[in-house]
Amino acid sequence: ACVICRKSHISCDNKRPCTRCVKKGIAHLCHDAPKKGSNMMDCNSCPIFPLLKGPYPFQTNIPSKPCVPFSSVTPIFSSDYINSEFSALVNFCQNVSHENGMPTRCKNCPFSRTEQFFLKAADNSNPNTSIEDQLKEIIKEKYKAGLLKPYNYSKGYLRLQKYLDENISIVNKQKILNAFNTFQKGFKSAASNITDWDLLSSEESFERLLLEYDRVFASVGIPSCLWRRTGEICKANRHFAYLVGVPVEQLNNGKMSIYEFMTEDFVANYWQKYSIIAFDNKQKAVITSCVLENPQSFKRSIKCAFSFTVRRDKFDIPSAIIGNFMPYNPQ
Repeated sequence: ACVICRKSHISCDNKRPCTRCVKKGIAHLCHDAPKKGSNMMDCNSCPIFPLLKGPYPFQTNIPSKPCVPFSSVTPIFSSDYINSEFSALVNFCQNVSHENGMPTRCKNCPFSRTEQFFLKAADNSNPNTSIEDQLKEIIKEKYKAGLLKPYNYSKGYLRLQKYLDENISIVNKQKILNAFNTFQKGFKSAASNITDWDLLSSEESFERLLLEYDRVFASVGIPSCLWRRTGEICKANRHFAYLVGVPVEQLNNGKMSIYEFMTEDFVANYWQKYSIIAFDNKQKAVITSCVLENPQSFKRSIKCAFSFTVRRDKFDIPSAIIGNFMPYNPQ
């Protein structure tokens, strides 16, 4: 039997990949299970063969925890990722972490961490486990495989700092820095007890929100987009793409930031208004105005009525901002 069929206690044919693995879409993971008495899989933490005994010798040249790159600030939070973001706020991105994630392979295990995750997700050997518990276990394996980790917001602050240095005057830059000083105080209070697992939960919720706004943006005729609290655009509809003159594919997954499309005065105006309501639970939306430009051509400026809504996670930290733009001089 192959390793997956043996784990699930079901019959297996002699084909490789077997028929069941092909139907499940995991043909690339179909291998013959080791014979009894074999020490090939001497690994006591392997999710595929948990009953086998032995050490779990990870590669030691990759760090197992995310580092806090800003040495000038003492870590004060439970989560290393929160420490990293707060340090980025204090130092305003003087440096950035390049965390490589979890080790990719156990030395004695023929499966990579990613393959182990897919095997775990396909395992149905314990039908009595609730769906919720199964989901938690899958999320843990996804984290171990390095496929799921908290978003590194410190990179967003570095990107913003670079943009301010290259494009914003000293006067407006000072306004923005004052706004972030206000934001920093609220962030410190809200993030005091958050752990890395909490951040993973928040990132999963953010991914669900993106799926939700796939449908919303497809059904509305107003130029709209969604960005993270550091400004990276993660989702936009075709109306916004047409308005700013950029292919919609460039407005996904943080390739561009919302402040890149605003003129200088309105960049400062946005961050000032955002910092005021970011941690105010009595407010979540602002109606204002802005002027948009294509950052690659600057051939036209578009005046817009502009509203944005702050979506917060379960810890009351802003996770997504949804903006709507109504042009009133589209020439």
